[in-house]
Amino acid sequence: TIGNTSDGAIYVHCSAGKDRTGLTVGLVLSALGVEPEKIADDYAKSDRDIDDSFLYMVARNERFKAIVDAASQEAIDGFKQSPRNAMHRILDEINRRYGSPRQYLLDLPDGREIVESLERKFLN
Repeated sequence: TIGNTSDGAIYVHCSAGKDRTGLTVGLVLSALGVEPEKIADDYAKSDRDIDDSFLYMVARNERFKAIVDAASQEAIDGFKQSPRNAMHRILDEINRRYGSPRQYLLDLPDGREIVESLERKFLN
């Protein structure tokens, strides 16, 4: 979606704004040549405001509240964290399986167009 949309801003989000969002943004940044250290540093900032988001999700979503009520404190703490090494492991696994995040995108249907669109949006 990011690569196939017209020029302009894109809003990428998930429930907590760190995991699915972090993976998507990390994949795009890596495919565009951003160093893994910088991507991991950026991802690690995701947990700085997670307590407010977490409380909001518990207050607004009965299903999420039920999951939290049944979860251990260790699981809740793990949910709230965005460790740098997690992003490194994700990027390493993409490299292992696909050669690189860029190659992963290139292998998608219309991958060349997607990567070219991302380059126009973010590098020009």
